[in-house]
Amino acid sequence: MILVYQDEVRFQIQTTVISAWYKKGSAPAVKSLPSRFKTSYRGFIILETGELFVARPEKFNYETTISSIRSFLETHPVPEGKKYALVMGNAPWHKKTMRLN
Repeated sequence: MILVYQDEVRFQIQTTVISAWYKKGSAPAVKSLPSRFKTSYRGFIILETGELFVARPEKFNYETTISSIRSFLETHPVPEGKKYALVMGNAPWHKKTMRLN
């Protein structure tokens, strides 16, 4: 049995001005982008070798989870006579994924 751990992470950049120092009575404008930038990653690590496989889904849901698992299996076929035990977190889309045949 080969243990494979899988999890997701989302990095987000959002500009928010919390406080500022300026001369009393003035109200200077703070230039910043009025939007958010984010990027998502889903990673699989093979415990035995420490090898990492990374996918970049647009969002996290059942469909992207299944797609990432299939991509992982295409690039990392199960060795002869072995099985993968995929350890996943408790995200709602993981629970639905357990029904994959």
